[in-house]
Amino acid sequence: MQFIKLVVVAANDLIRSGIQLLIHAAPSIELIQAFSSIHPCEQYLKQHRANVLLLDDALPGHLIPTQTIGALHERYPTLGIIVLSDHLSEHYVQRLIDHGASGFIYKEDRLEDSLVVGILTVADGHIFLSPQASALPYGRMMDGQLNRTDMEVLELIARGYTVQEISRRVGIVDRSVYRIRSKLRQYLGVRTNEQVVEAAVRRGLLRTNMLTPSD
Repeated sequence: MQFIKLVVVAANDLIRSGIQLLIHAAPSIELIQAFSSIHPCEQYLKQHRANVLLLDDALPGHLIPTQTIGALHERYPTLGIIVLSDHLSEHYVQRLIDHGASGFIYKEDRLEDSLVVGILTVADGHIFLSPQASALPYGRMMDGQLNRTDMEVLELIARGYTVQEISRRVGIVDRSVYRIRSKLRQYLGVRTNEQVVEAAVRRGLLRTNMLTPSD
């Protein structure tokens, strides 16, 4: 039997232990390593092959899940990444998939029903969403109102970066940052730049743990 090699990253000890118990009952999945943070996992993946990474998005520090997944997907394109989250929003789930995630499991869904089948599905090269995540109205996101660059700018605004810092990080000119900031105000129905982040959190575009100071 060829095992699916699984790596887990979860800061919470109970979550890691619970995952280990559920995986133990799946004979085709081998949990090869579990970590409490992403950095030792990245070092491990440089030297060991894994099929699937299960990532709890409650990341410590100033890490943004979409950026972390994007970097991992670029470095390990054959690695299936499943996000485990307590935040349910069609915007958020779609952003994760756009950045390279292959699966999303909402913590309020029964892990007993979703975890193993999710790992098997992603390892087989398909996208997996747990029941409540798959029922979200993704059709509303197809109107092209906000694109990937818009969302990157929004996340950096939430972290307190200046226009000049955002332009360097995203790779666009200052004028484009101003234009996107205006677009965000219009999309969110607010009048000032200071209201953008709060409105984005209410709409589910940002998680509260993204509201951290810039490095």
